[in-house]
Amino acid sequence: MGSQEHTPTDLVSTLTEFFGPDVSIHPWQGSVNLPLFMQSLYAIYETTILDTQCLILEVTGDLPRVGQIEKHRQLLFEQTPKEVVMFHHKISAQRLKTYMSKRISFITGTEQVFLPFLGLKLTRQQHEPLPRTTSFSPVTQCVYLTFLYEEGLVINTTQMAQKLKISQMSASRALNALAENTLLTFEWSGPLNRSKTYRRFEGPQYVSKGVPFLRSPVLRTVHTTTKVYDGPIAGLEALSKMSMLNPPLYSVRAISSTQMSAHHLMLTKDPGAFPAQDITELQLWRYDPLLFAKGNMVDPISLYASLMETKDERVMRALETVVRLRAGALL
Repeated sequence: MGSQEHTPTDLVSTLTEFFGPDVSIHPWQGSVNLPLFMQSLYAIYETTILDTQCLILEVTGDLPRVGQIEKHRQLLFEQTPKEVVMFHHKISAQRLKTYMSKRISFITGTEQVFLPFLGLKLTRQQHEPLPRTTSFSPVTQCVYLTFLYEEGLVINTTQMAQKLKISQMSASRALNALAENTLLTFEWSGPLNRSKTYRRFEGPQYVSKGVPFLRSPVLRTVHTTTKVYDGPIAGLEALSKMSMLNPPLYSVRAISSTQMSAHHLMLTKDPGAFPAQDITELQLWRYDPLLFAKGNMVDPISLYASLMETKDERVMRALETVVRLRAGALL
């Protein structure tokens, strides 16, 4: 923003939050031509809001009655074509109601903006502080992986929601969680500069910094004698195909837990009672493994997350090698 040394910080914050960081505001030089009583009563600033030149009046003396404010606004309208906007750090409910009924433009603290000449009535959204993230939620992990596998992706909340077929609220929470953990950066965009466009930080740090937040996508594991053909190869079978690790004797497939009902599976609690080649270990995932599957196998980062708690050193060495080679990052 422009010169702000004499501008109330909450006014600057409000204009920045509602209209973006490029709003310029500074003292109005035309104040010297006003009657002395108005010079002593108001600090007046000029700015441009959505291509409309405005004067913002901050009351510095005794608070005038609404009828007096209307007369003072009229005096300004006779001297300048700029729109006149009242600014109050705090405002009573009755005065707010009167301003709106008389269509007097105003800004209050960092809470509300009423600009009838632009057809705008904006209220600051109240956000509860988010709890500190210790692991990704399933949706946040999906958003994280989307940025990982789509290099150079630039996207807003609405587009991400459509891409992953989730609600805008879920997409917004996930994007904000990644941004708060410095995995994403964003820019303001849109006609009111109120839409965030996100991109990830470049370089291997995106993976190495995100890995500690990974959560196993596997909700639970079952064993079946039914062949599953529409789920990608997962678990130790996928790891064996991506590394030098020996494959398991049985097949391992992944499907989303919501897809479970679409399969008519013959489950068994005693897979050892059947020949290994007749058994499939079926992992039910918290998100659709096909979202990020590579060919007929689950993606390497989700694979890492699904096996990262194993105690087998051979498996861990193979996992780290796969992530280095496939995701291009050091763990």
